[in-house]
Amino acid sequence: MLSINCPTSWAILLFVVRDQKGVLRLPRDGDGDEPAAQGILFQARPLMPIQEQLVTQASRVVKEDMARRIAVDQAYADTVTLASGEAATLYLARLPETDPLRAPDAWPTFPAMLRALPSDRRRLPFLRAFQVASGALEGTVKAVDIEDLKKSWT
Repeated sequence: MLSINCPTSWAILLFVVRDQKGVLRLPRDGDGDEPAAQGILFQARPLMPIQEQLVTQASRVVKEDMARRIAVDQAYADTVTLASGEAATLYLARLPETDPLRAPDAWPTFPAMLRALPSDRRRLPFLRAFQVASGALEGTVKAVDIEDLKKSWT
């Protein structure tokens, strides 16, 4: 659950924007495989609500006012360890599909961003964010025993 204030001194925003083909793309501040380089890294202000800070950072990157357009996922916040050893809180935000803003092709796709990360535990929060962004955690999944399935066909 999203808290009012950021629990760490650093925050990373994964701002998901669809391109013309509907592919999920993310702006980023840095380069390389450091987790902080995969999104919008900023130093969180402890007394300012994090929602406002996330909107401000998204607006800065896309150079448009996102105040009434961005949807910060209220159920997703995760902790990531930076290369410096400090903790950062990972947040996820997106635009509704009806929003006219489209991501440029220069922004990496979510799978490309995941491949850029090292294959270690630091990748897990980003994988969970991808699941949330793609809607995989909202679907209903049923498990069926194969023997029961065979009985229903005979």
